[in-house]
Amino acid sequence: MLFQFTLIIPVYILVAILMLILSARTWALRPAPGATAWSMAMLFCAIYAIGACLEIAFVAPVLKLVMDRVIYLGITGIVFFWGIFAIQYSSKGRWLNRVTLSLLAIVPGVTLCLAFFAESHQLLYRSYEFVHEDGLVIGHVIAYGPVFWIWMGYSYFIFIVSWLLLLRSIIRAQAIFRSQAWLVILASAAPMGVYTAHMAGLSLLGAF
Repeated sequence: MLFQFTLIIPVYILVAILMLILSARTWALRPAPGATAWSMAMLFCAIYAIGACLEIAFVAPVLKLVMDRVIYLGITGIVFFWGIFAIQYSSKGRWLNRVTLSLLAIVPGVTLCLAFFAESHQLLYRSYEFVHEDGLVIGHVIAYGPVFWIWMGYSYFIFIVSWLLLLRSIIRAQAIFRSQAWLVILASAAPMGVYTAHMAGLSLLGAF
């Protein structure tokens, strides 16, 4: 058997479709401030959802490990472009140059490269196992490596700073734009909450 099914799979598919639609619609708004970065962040949200969906759907461990790479591609892209979006949306675009963009890309880039070769080192995770839960084959990280915690610290730092920048822009914005900014913050909190639950080992499968 190549595939397994649970009701979380169509949810991930729906999320991926919605993110791709948002990405395409926002791409058409260029060159509005932050439009390109938001579009790319939504694209990587879709990649993350596709990877998570297929990681659950596949039964073979080797295919699950491949999808783990796709998940890392998605989440590193989300964090990188979300940081850029927050800077541009909060009218701090002058902060962005080759130096700052390179600095923002170091941790996501290194993390992604290490994820592609995760079985050859123990920097991301030290041990990994596949278990049977409710008739499904599920992969679990038993112990994480040092680079994983660096990545987690970096990603939360980017999100917290981004939220602070957006909150600052809300305070200074005219009333007509404040609801839009609040929606942006809520939109960023949702995927980060799911990712936090995933990294903490809280499976969404139990709810479906």
